[in-house]
Amino acid sequence: LVAALDHSETRAAVTAERAFLAGLGGGCSAPVAALAELVPAGMGWLRMRGRVMAPDGTGVVDVVGDGPMTKAADLGARLAREALLAGASAFLS
Repeated sequence: LVAALDHSETRAAVTAERAFLAGLGGGCSAPVAALAELVPAGMGWLRMRGRVMAPDGTGVVDVVGDGPMTKAADLGARLAREALLAGASAFLS
């Protein structure tokens, strides 16, 4: 009955964003941002941007990546790993 309310693009974007946060161990108080959007010419592709900041604003790690909507969780997890490799873990303690 509620399947008619599902919007696959929005679900994929939220899935990627949540996977990014989960991959970093982030919660509501972590200095983490994530935004996944449908790539206009991508035909079922997402572009995601992630950011992890030092709580005092003195450092930042940005990551960007693309992936198919069907692999949204993989995209978010991959970008979380990239952020950690780039030093984001120093901001998440």
